[in-house]
Amino acid sequence: MSLHLLEPAPDDIEVAFGQAVTGVDPMQQGRAVVMGGHPDAIGRADLVVDPDEAAPLRPLDQATGLPVQGAVLVLQARSAIAAAHGRRLAALAGQTLHHVWLVWDLDADEWFPDCPVVLAFDDDQVEINHQKTDDLSVTFSSIDLAQPVVWPTSDGFSLAWRADPLPELAALHGQQLDHAELLEWIGGTMADGSVAVGFTFTEGQLTVYNALDENGLEFDPPSQEWRQHALDG
Repeated sequence: MSLHLLEPAPDDIEVAFGQAVTGVDPMQQGRAVVMGGHPDAIGRADLVVDPDEAAPLRPLDQATGLPVQGAVLVLQARSAIAAAHGRRLAALAGQTLHHVWLVWDLDADEWFPDCPVVLAFDDDQVEINHQKTDDLSVTFSSIDLAQPVVWPTSDGFSLAWRADPLPELAALHGQQLDHAELLEWIGGTMADGSVAVGFTFTEGQLTVYNALDENGLEFDPPSQEWRQHALDG
């Protein structure tokens, strides 16, 4: 799988990599949520990028464990995420969602949430991936879904891309996007400041959030624990 950063990286960057930690889920019980982990304390930093970004092709990205083409910009602060991706996310308004692609564990017959969540619209493909407790990468039309998925840290995984493999995702197929937005967790927990990407459709909602070093999906409208931030087109 190839990930490629289309936006240029800012000049003042801070390089940092770390290991996953455990924590507490800030999502309310009883909400329509699909997740495999839980977010914890949120650190404050502006930008985190791979120190090998100058290399044209690396066999392994240290932050994600995935092969990547070029650099993947990993952001934490909401203002940095909005500055880097706000206009392109906002430009998706009015487009039709064709599929939401997830990487599927064929042996366990379940979602493998460590890999990006890919939304395919009319004119663009959005690729969202959460890592650690507060890292977020957003790329556009950089993943070739026809290529096999290889998880380099283990030979035991049999993975493949699946379109709309969950009933909640299938229900969004063919719907028009009303708007995309950034959501900031303000639930009064150690996860305050965590940033998710929300998509509001004609009839339905999809939020891709950080579920402790992996992606989580929520299908209900944002609760009061999320502060909603509109994106400028």
